[in-house]
Amino acid sequence: LTAHQRKVGADIGEIA
Repeated sequence: LTAHQRKVGADIGEIA
């Protein structure tokens, strides 16, 4: 994953 994808994944994880 790119750094951007990792950040987006973390953001989604916190919201979910």
